[in-house]
Amino acid sequence: MRFVTDLNKGILGKPDSVDMWQSLVDYIPTEDLNNPDVKFVFPACGHCTEADLVVKKLVSLGKSVEEIKDRFILIDKYKVFTNDAKRKGYTNVITSDFLEVTMNKLDGCIVLMNPPYLKRTWLKFVEKAVELNPSIIATINPDPTNNKSDFGDRWRTICTENGLIDRTNVTQHFPNVSSGRISSFIMDKRKPANIDLFKSEDPIFDSILEKVTTDNPTSFVIRGSQAVAGYGDKTKAHSISDTPNDIHMYTSIMNCTKDGLVIKYSDKKVENKKHSENMKGSFVIMNRFFGKNNPDPVFLIEDIENYNLSYDCLGFKLHKGETIENFMSVYASTTYRYVMDKMRNGGFDMNQGNFMRFVRLDLTKNWTEQEIQKELNLTDEEIDRINQGD
Repeated sequence: MRFVTDLNKGILGKPDSVDMWQSLVDYIPTEDLNNPDVKFVFPACGHCTEADLVVKKLVSLGKSVEEIKDRFILIDKYKVFTNDAKRKGYTNVITSDFLEVTMNKLDGCIVLMNPPYLKRTWLKFVEKAVELNPSIIATINPDPTNNKSDFGDRWRTICTENGLIDRTNVTQHFPNVSSGRISSFIMDKRKPANIDLFKSEDPIFDSILEKVTTDNPTSFVIRGSQAVAGYGDKTKAHSISDTPNDIHMYTSIMNCTKDGLVIKYSDKKVENKKHSENMKGSFVIMNRFFGKNNPDPVFLIEDIENYNLSYDCLGFKLHKGETIENFMSVYASTTYRYVMDKMRNGGFDMNQGNFMRFVRLDLTKNWTEQEIQKELNLTDEEIDRINQGD
């Protein structure tokens, strides 16, 4: 097997990638490395960096090729990677999307991966890895641990149930990836999760987050449908026209820009049955990047039931007596924008779940920054942090 003899000839890829993975590989207990029944699974194996490091570790323990070759399972949907893995001598190589591979449980296996980040595919990878019933999962992915939404809840539950024992910021290794904080995670199901790792490593920010957000939704915020823009589930997509006519008669809000709402017309009304009761009345319409621009474009729609809303838009429901000006006085404040910026881990956009969990102040009145900070009981130290934007 070539990888045994070539490990010191640069096949491991970039040095920083090796350094990032070394601590994760070093965590694997010796008893697991010595146990021939323990399989190593590498979803989205790429250049085999993680697999090569495990091989090197096993060889250092005196293991032979025959002892280890059947313990590795490498999976990638790109042939350029799986062909390379085969050339190195790996024998259990699968060319397929990990999410589409049917695999039996591999009780006690060890999963190491740096899954695809786009559209939170990484989370689906981790959830499928859990189904294999591994003892250890080591993964590098966007870090939503401090995300105050259902998405964040979902990730924290995975970490809790699978024994999170290490969370390390590795964002510096990904200078060209705009996904907020990226972390390496080690989960060992045989150990209790270290809940302290859910903290942000910044007690001042933790305190601010605790005061500005709540664990329960306080507002109704909707994100538009992919079908409106004609992408996503193509079976639900429908034609879009620039001008209304006998067929294209349903107004569709495609985006929210500083120049106004981008309006097109659809040949059908897109129904959101799950939230039909809430999809009535006045809504503040904003784009999904709300909080990144100052000022952020927002518009008021008073009859939302007559519109389609695209995936690029968020809609915040106003109650009786509330105004868009009062909404902006709170949600576009320095305090709320500061927290939004810190909560964007895992993507560019502002997740509607985060919006729903901001403390909802009385939007029948206009708020000053000082009034907001006093209402939320922020300390001078916390206010200084917010004003500095650190």
